[in-house]
Amino acid sequence: MKNSLFLILIILVSAFNSAFAEQSRVYLLTSLKAPKALLRTKDYFEKQTEKLFNIAFKYSGYKTIIKHRVDQVELQKILLDYRTAGVFWVSHSNHFIKLEGPKFKRSIVADINKLNAKQIFQNLNPNLKFLGLIGCRAKSMFTKYNKDYFKKYIPNLKIYSSSKKLSPRKGMINAIKSSVSSLGNGSERQNYFIVSHIKADKKYLNSEIPQCIDKKGYKVPIKRIIKKGQKVNAVKILFNDKEMLIGTLPAVKNNFNEDLIQESYIYLPVKDYKRNSDLNIHVESMQKMSPQTVDFGNLTIGDGEWDMFKMRNGKAFGYETNFYIYKGQTQLYYEISNYQFYKCQ
Repeated sequence: MKNSLFLILIILVSAFNSAFAEQSRVYLLTSLKAPKALLRTKDYFEKQTEKLFNIAFKYSGYKTIIKHRVDQVELQKILLDYRTAGVFWVSHSNHFIKLEGPKFKRSIVADINKLNAKQIFQNLNPNLKFLGLIGCRAKSMFTKYNKDYFKKYIPNLKIYSSSKKLSPRKGMINAIKSSVSSLGNGSERQNYFIVSHIKADKKYLNSEIPQCIDKKGYKVPIKRIIKKGQKVNAVKILFNDKEMLIGTLPAVKNNFNEDLIQESYIYLPVKDYKRNSDLNIHVESMQKMSPQTVDFGNLTIGDGEWDMFKMRNGKAFGYETNFYIYKGQTQLYYEISNYQFYKCQ
């Protein structure tokens, strides 16, 4: 009888633990195409990086997942998932230096739709141990992120990136070697392998729901009306000259016979605003653009204090980005709230 009770207790404890801990995941995500000039198949780089990833993590103990042709919507879901322990992101990227005068080029980390996914990396789940950014000259782009976000909220996160132009194969090898001490039981002898072989203890492999790390911001309501028969893209909402991600809205297709209302919140930094121009907002597409999907829906930000910059016929200026100009009081009266972008307890 005692043995039976002991066995039942073990089963209950095991079930309790499994409810709060899941197998950690390591992802290989790619969003690039081989240039036609190289006379290679369109999945040449995908197969190349996939082979290296499989060699490195075959016996790691992690649940490994490979996804190709990834857009920003999928990238964000993976980065915010508390089960994600490591991400190897392979894409085209480049860092442009701001030119003198009014003209400048933006730093870009391209997703499969050639849209800039750079700001998506600002919000990461606290369980993330390693982030490999495998693209040309990506390192300098994330210097500010590392200072403002990563070190503050995920101090143990290890990041690999390069300040040079490099091939996906070379970048993948370097990133895997860099990940050894973060995703496995680090060993100096791993440096002698062309591709390091990751092996992790149980403490690396259990992903528990993280404790909430409170961020504070002005809680501003945002509403989008989707007319019947209309399909609108997922969008990211950017602040401070497109540099700061303050919210996203998922894609919606309205198959009903009446308008749909999509409601959410964005969170503005808590500070004293001196000028209206300090509160302007950009709404930028996270998905493939076409003439049929450029309409992001009828957006209302706050209580209507933000007006879309548009032409006389009411059409928005800009193609992949709509610009909203702030017309309200610089003294904000919105509630200051705690918020998180990821699942926590």
